[in-house]
Amino acid sequence: MKHVIMSLNVICMLLCMGCNDEVADQEKESQEDGTTYRGDTIVVSGNVEGIWPEHSVVNVIRQIAIPPGKSLTIEKGVEIIISTAGQDANNTKIEFIVHGNLYSLGTEDAPVLFSVSAAERTRENTFKRLWGGIIGSSTSAEILLEHSIIEYTGAVTTTTSPSVLLELFKAGGGEGMVAFNTNNPAGKYVITHSTFRNTGEDAIYV
Repeated sequence: MKHVIMSLNVICMLLCMGCNDEVADQEKESQEDGTTYRGDTIVVSGNVEGIWPEHSVVNVIRQIAIPPGKSLTIEKGVEIIISTAGQDANNTKIEFIVHGNLYSLGTEDAPVLFSVSAAERTRENTFKRLWGGIIGSSTSAEILLEHSIIEYTGAVTTTTSPSVLLELFKAGGGEGMVAFNTNNPAGKYVITHSTFRNTGEDAIYV
């Protein structure tokens, strides 16, 4: 009987080790794609695509971009929480660059929110320009913002801002980024039932 119990314990240990390795491999693979899943929270940086499922919380911790030819769909009720930390020695703020397609599909009852942490949504921060905004590049074909809220944007660009390095906004830095900016005259851009608020700069450039 002792031998049987010991054998079962060894099998359980091996199974647990296998599960841990599998989880680690999945997290490593997700990190390489710019997305890490931690419980109910999604942590993103770098290139992003695919689907952010409804009512999830997405923490943006670094600069992010949708690659050319790729699409990101954001389902209803998603909260995108953007870090306000400086990304480099220039205190460059995060920008959301769209080289591909972005579909933000909120509803009246469950809008999509692009914002900062709840603790930073204060009256004092109303015009503090805490992050850049959503910027479509010359290859961005489609952007849909439906029942979406974009707030606390307008960060002043630096020489190392993605929009400046990619020549998507005014050269040299030192300019306030608008909440939504596009660079493809042939692109299809639809904004409906959406709100731009608490921004230190203009809302839309097309």
